[in-house]
Amino acid sequence: MRTDYPKISSINFTFRNASIINMLYKRTGALVGANFDAAKKVESSIDEFIEKNYENVVTPTRAFCIFEFDKTSVELKSGKNREIHFAENSPFGECTLKFKKATDPTIVIHEDTNGSRREKRCKRAIVYLCLIVVAWGYLQTLIWISQISIELIYIRMPPGIDCN
Repeated sequence: MRTDYPKISSINFTFRNASIINMLYKRTGALVGANFDAAKKVESSIDEFIEKNYENVVTPTRAFCIFEFDKTSVELKSGKNREIHFAENSPFGECTLKFKKATDPTIVIHEDTNGSRREKRCKRAIVYLCLIVVAWGYLQTLIWISQISIELIYIRMPPGIDCN
């Protein structure tokens, strides 16, 4: 059994559900207007639509995946492998994701969504501390350059000496 399935950091799917969303807007309008009979009619039309078009409604049309490692996205783009197989112990269960087309891999800043609040605070504190150290270094460099420029001015034009 394969256990090295690609590590997906985040995945979002799009569906052909514009019709359902429009019907839900109608239902919301009916509920806001306290027209419960119209809301029930819209609900029944939503149920009928889903029953007739179930496969189209539940089948994703696109998937936006952020992989933990760029290797998988490069493989998808190159066309070497347009399928990702997942084992039963994967987060998706046993299944295969098939991709018709993959966009260019891009650099994605990974956001740790699995860490606890304490871990996130510690990471944030470390980042702030690093930024403070770097900023302090820049400040010290600017002070040093200012002192050297003052000394150079003093050497060129010493105080208290009148050349006339």
